[in-house]
Amino acid sequence: MLDLLEIAQPQSVRIEPFPVPETSVRRRVVGLDVWLETRPRASSPLGRTLVAALASTALRLTHLEDLHGRLVWPSAETVTTAATQNRARLMLRDEDAHLTDQAIAEALAAVGGIATWSLVRKLEEFDAVEAFAPLGCSSRTTTLSEDRT
Repeated sequence: MLDLLEIAQPQSVRIEPFPVPETSVRRRVVGLDVWLETRPRASSPLGRTLVAALASTALRLTHLEDLHGRLVWPSAETVTTAATQNRARLMLRDEDAHLTDQAIAEALAAVGGIATWSLVRKLEEFDAVEAFAPLGCSSRTTTLSEDRT
């Protein structure tokens, strides 16, 4: 069993949860997006290594993308720099289950044995409707339109 450390938040920090639809009947956590920093290992590509590490957890690796939104796994595992950053999408093995904090801690411990993770985002659904973007959609917005000259 893993012990989680509680870290006090400064008074000035305010964490806003995802807005819950007022008509929502069922809310559940179905997965995680985990941002990773890795050093490439030619003998053990990141995707296959993560799949093996997560084998005994409630989560499975479904996709791995680089910071530009390009799919790195499962289609290909090419590393072009000495240090890389990726986003791993981990989803529940049992599609009808709810992801608990204990299961999250176990998955992060497994991932942490392979790569340094810097950010974790819970993926939720409301009444079976996903409340998260598919991979490949950047969270950044641009101010320039395509028709601008």
